[in-house]
Amino acid sequence: MTYTEACALLEVSTSATLDEIQESYSLKMGFYSPEKYESDPKAAEYAERMTKKLTAAWEYVQKNYETENDAA
Repeated sequence: MTYTEACALLEVSTSATLDEIQESYSLKMGFYSPEKYESDPKAAEYAERMTKKLTAAWEYVQKNYETENDAA
């Protein structure tokens, strides 16, 4: 995953602040919470996959935020 891909998954600009990125991550995690879809196993499975992708993107951004923004 690249920084640009992580930001795209989180639907934020690569120039977004860390607070803006975290807000987007939190909103998306709430939307894709698997517990919301307990009555629909396929939707719950999709939500679980999405939360894993979003978490991976958020963790990547956290680790690389300063490096990416120093380069800009």
